[in-house]
Amino acid sequence: MSFFAEYLGLVKTTAGLEIRNDVIKVIEIKKAKTSATVTKIEYIDIPVGVKEDRDVFLIDSLKSLWKEKKLSRNRVISLIDSPAVETVILRLPVMPEKELQSAIEIKAEASFSLPLEDCNWDYMVLGEVVERNIRKIDILIVSVPHERIKEHLSILKKAGIKPFALSIVPLSLLDSSRYSRLNKGVIAVMNFSERLTNISILDDGILQFTRDIPLGDEQLNSVTQKTMGMDTAQYVRIRDEEGLNSSLFKDAIEVSMPCLLSEVSKSFDYYRTRPEKNNPEKVILSGETSTIPGLKEHLASRINKEIALADPFCNLKIEPHIDITKFKVSSSHLNVNVGMGLYEKGINLLSPKLRRKEVTPNQKIIQIIGLVVTLTLIMWSVVQSLEIRNLKKDIAVNRAGISQMDPIVRNINESKSKNEQMKKTVEELRRLIENRAEWSGIMESVNKVITSKSWLDSVSFKGVEGQGGQLIIEGRTFVASDATEFLLRLGRLPNMDKAELNYTQVEALGDKKVIRFRITGYLKR
Repeated sequence: MSFFAEYLGLVKTTAGLEIRNDVIKVIEIKKAKTSATVTKIEYIDIPVGVKEDRDVFLIDSLKSLWKEKKLSRNRVISLIDSPAVETVILRLPVMPEKELQSAIEIKAEASFSLPLEDCNWDYMVLGEVVERNIRKIDILIVSVPHERIKEHLSILKKAGIKPFALSIVPLSLLDSSRYSRLNKGVIAVMNFSERLTNISILDDGILQFTRDIPLGDEQLNSVTQKTMGMDTAQYVRIRDEEGLNSSLFKDAIEVSMPCLLSEVSKSFDYYRTRPEKNNPEKVILSGETSTIPGLKEHLASRINKEIALADPFCNLKIEPHIDITKFKVSSSHLNVNVGMGLYEKGINLLSPKLRRKEVTPNQKIIQIIGLVVTLTLIMWSVVQSLEIRNLKKDIAVNRAGISQMDPIVRNINESKSKNEQMKKTVEELRRLIENRAEWSGIMESVNKVITSKSWLDSVSFKGVEGQGGQLIIEGRTFVASDATEFLLRLGRLPNMDKAELNYTQVEALGDKKVIRFRITGYLKR
C-alpha cells in the first residue's frame, strides 16, 4: 500500500540537503496528508584541512551517502544559503495571473541589485489582505545570481543528485514553523547560519518580514575565540559544554554579540513602524549558535522579549531506528533542515527548464486507466492471434472432410462474438477515461475560483456525466461579498452555462458569524 500511496502522490518522501563549510546535513521526511515522519537524519563532517580538494570530498561523500543510506532521489530539496540571496516582500492589488506576472517582474527588476536576466528568481504568494476595502496580496520574491546557482548545481550533478527544488532559509523556517503550529500571533524566528543571521517575522503563520544580517556562526565564533585567546579544540569544548555559564566565554561573547543585537533591534523597530504591524511577542532561536548553553537567557535579557528554542520535531513522528535523544537538547539547529523536508510548494530557484512538474493523484489515476486499457488491447490482440492460428491449423487438418468443419465454424462464430464483446468493453473504458478527465477538470476549475475566505462543504452532481447537468455546491464564508465573487467567477468558467445562488443563511461558528450558501451551476453539454 505504501508504494501505491507514494506513486499516487498521497505520500511524499523528501530529502532536505544542507552543505555547510564544516558539515553535510540531510533529513528525510515522509509526509502524508495529516502526518509526517522523520525517516533518516544523516551527518558527514568536513575535515578542517579540506580546502583545495573540498569539491572532490563533497562529491564522493554525497555519492556514498545516497547509495549507502538509500535516500530519496525523487524529491531532493537543496538549500541556497548565501549573502548573494536577495529577498523582497511586496504588496500588490489582486489581479489576473498574466497581469500579476508582469507587475511582479517590473517590481522585481527595480528591487534587486542585479538585472533579472543575470539571476535565477522566483516568487510565491504569502497571503491575501484587505487594505482600505481593496483586496491585496503579499508576495515574496527571491533572486540569486546565475553563477552561485551553477556552482551549487555542479557539485550535485557530479554526485548524481538531481534536485527537485532549490530553497532558501526563510521559506524553510516558514514550513517548519507552520508544522510546529507557530501560527498564532506575531512571532520572530532568528536563525543562525554560517555567514548570515536571518530574521523572519510571522503574523498568524504568514511571513510578513525577512532580513539577512551579514553576521553568522563563522564570524561570531571567530571573534569570540580570538577574544578568549584559545585554540579551536579548547574553545569548542567550553562553548558547547559551558557556554555562557563560563565567565570567560560570557565576557568574550559580549564583544561579538552587540553588533548583531543592534541589527536585530533595528529590524524589529522597522517592522513596528509599518501600518498595522505589532512588535513580535516571542522570538524563536534556531541554527548552530542557538544551542550554546545560556544564550537563550542572555538574549532575552538584552532584547526584552520571551525567547524559546525551536523544536522542529514537536509534531513529527520519528522512525524507531533514529536515536533522537541526542537532539532533545539541541534540535533547534535542525530547524531549517526539517523545513526543507516538509517542503510542499513555494520558492524554487531552479531555472524553469530544470523544474519537474509533479503529477496530481487524478492524473495518476487516468494514467493507470490508460495503462489498463492498453494492456487489455494487447491481451485481446494476443488472444485473437492465437485463436486465428488455431483456426488455421484446424482448417488445414480437417480440409479433407467438409462434414468435420462444423466445430471450426462454431469456433469462428464464438471468436466473432468475443471480438464484438471486447470492442464494447474497450469503448466503455474509453468513455470512462474521457468522463473522468472531464470531471477532474470541472473540480480543478471550481478550486481555482473559490475565494480565500470561503470553503466548500459539499459538491454534488445531477445529470449524466458528459451530457451537461447541474453542479450543486454548498459552502460557507465569513464575508457575503466572497460568496457573490465566487458565484460570478463560477459563472464565467468555460464549462459552465450559468450559475445561480439558491440561498444564503447566517450561522454562528464559535464566536464568529459565517454565511452558509448554496449555488447551482449548469454545465454545458
